[in-house]
Amino acid sequence: QDNISVDVRNLHVRFESEAYAFGMLLEKITIETTDKDYKPTTPPKEPTCIFRKLEMSKFSLYLNTRDELGDRHEMATLPMLEDAWKKPEDAQQYAWIIPPISAELRLAQEKADEEKLAPQGIAKTRADLIFKPLGFTLSKCQYYNMLKMLEDVSQ
Repeated sequence: QDNISVDVRNLHVRFESEAYAFGMLLEKITIETTDKDYKPTTPPKEPTCIFRKLEMSKFSLYLNTRDELGDRHEMATLPMLEDAWKKPEDAQQYAWIIPPISAELRLAQEKADEEKLAPQGIAKTRADLIFKPLGFTLSKCQYYNMLKMLEDVSQ
């Protein structure tokens, strides 16, 4: 129950209509149990503290619209989707909302009884979130198409 290992790679979720294509790319996400130095390991039978690390590589969101990429955005093809993993930040077929970013989350969870921790003011869980450089862009056209997309999804 204290040991975990999850590894997901090359995830591309895309929602298309005639007016726009909204998508999410994720090169890799891993979650694993680690030691106190955040190196992968199997925890001891009765640990006093459980350490976990979540690593996310090249997460991004895009919203392609007719107005930004020509008369009509390109409908997805298998070669286009495969090409997304070569170097997504340079891909011309995407109008980024969030360009590819990477992050790491480190968690430490004390396993001692809450009664012992609370009176001493000791936190039961500690988290450190580390982002590589982060950006966010949204053009006027993307904004209006995002509102349309939300309207389409809610129906």
